[in-house]
Amino acid sequence: MASEVRPDYVKTSTGFSTGGATVADVCLMREHVPAEVQVKAAGGIRDAGTFLDMARAGTTRIGSSAGIPIIEELRRRFETGGIDTIEL
Repeated sequence: MASEVRPDYVKTSTGFSTGGATVADVCLMREHVPAEVQVKAAGGIRDAGTFLDMARAGTTRIGSSAGIPIIEELRRRFETGGIDTIEL
């Protein structure tokens, strides 16, 4: 359907059910929607590692109630590792 309608983005889930987004979900969606359609991952993204895994899988939008802790964790990782940029 997204190939025909061409929405701005498709979303994995609301994050309000028993599960949330998985890397497999993002990969599957990325594989089946046109390149110009963004993929939003939502639900279950509570730490920097999961955030980075989702970004590497192809999501361009993240829905998370843990945004501040994720950014703080990324900042600590950057400072500890002497990193000033991130490439996905």
